[in-house]
Amino acid sequence: MSDPTGIAGAIINPIAQTALVPVTDHVGYMISCRKYVRVMQTKMTELNTSRISVEEHISRNTRNHLQIPSQTKEWLDQVEGIRANVANFPIDVISCCSLRIRHKLGQKAFKITEQIESLTRQLSLISWTDDPVPLGRVGSMNASTSASSSDDFPSREKTFTQALKALEPNQKFHMVALCGMGGVGKTRMMQRLKKAAEEKKLFNYIVGAVIGEKTDPFAIQEAIADYLGIQLNEKTKPARADKLREWFKKNSDGGKTKFLIVLDDVWQLVDLEDIGLSPFPNQGVDFKVLLTSRDSQVCTMMGVEANSIINVGLLTEAEAQSLFQQFVETSEPELQKIGEDIVRKCCGLPIAIKTMACTLRNKRKDAWKDALSRIE
Repeated sequence: MSDPTGIAGAIINPIAQTALVPVTDHVGYMISCRKYVRVMQTKMTELNTSRISVEEHISRNTRNHLQIPSQTKEWLDQVEGIRANVANFPIDVISCCSLRIRHKLGQKAFKITEQIESLTRQLSLISWTDDPVPLGRVGSMNASTSASSSDDFPSREKTFTQALKALEPNQKFHMVALCGMGGVGKTRMMQRLKKAAEEKKLFNYIVGAVIGEKTDPFAIQEAIADYLGIQLNEKTKPARADKLREWFKKNSDGGKTKFLIVLDDVWQLVDLEDIGLSPFPNQGVDFKVLLTSRDSQVCTMMGVEANSIINVGLLTEAEAQSLFQQFVETSEPELQKIGEDIVRKCCGLPIAIKTMACTLRNKRKDAWKDALSRIE
């Protein structure tokens, strides 16, 4: 006959032992309250040392233009939260006779210590490298420079504002085009847009390539890779495109990282798939394309919607004359009169006006007259 006591014991003992664990913990919070607080303080001192080391590493990498692991910001934020909890810990009431208060403080110190140890483990998983910051990352040392103030023409502010708004993340447009005749200032406006996008932090990366009359997919891939800080050792166009595609996917952070791709001086269709970013919508990668072109049909072929093709027009007469005077720097009335006629022949094209002004600066009157006769 089996022993009922033995059967009961086999059932009850594990249950009792399981129940005893939290009871033991709670008793420990009361009895060993001071010990838990001392451990918390020791661990916090160690974490502070690690925090200082991380901050120094960030400063050093920033000075040397090296990459900083993305996890460091969140880690430091969490450390600050723990520091605040420890700083506000009521150390002075530990000696209180109340078992309830001692239990509460011991338990709180224990949980803070667990959080500190978790942060210490997280720190060991953060990997530092000596890789340089990609040129295309917004906020990098090599961020784009703004166009000269001489290119900020009042007649173009509406165009500039329209283009910048189209680049904002809440706008549906994936592609924006600046269209206009050669020399009208599309590239200058594009540079202004890049600078404004950086200042407003619309994108995490701004990368680009100058296309030109003869489209070279390999050159475009190389230019994009330079901005991203990666090397393309592959020999074929598809393999290079796949490497770029994988980089974009890997660094997109689930679509949180935003990219602006700038294609300047586009003469014919550029296949975005060559740089790993087609077709729309590109799964997992949030990006927009800003391009400049002389031909609106090319913009349409690229997939730009009609209301996202923004025309960059000619300068007004007053703007053209003012631009010429800024560069030619003369106060002689007779030369100014010839200059006005020269400017009119430039048809409101900034590049033509600047070229003539720089050519005629400090030249004699006969050179001015000769220049006027040659463009009539």
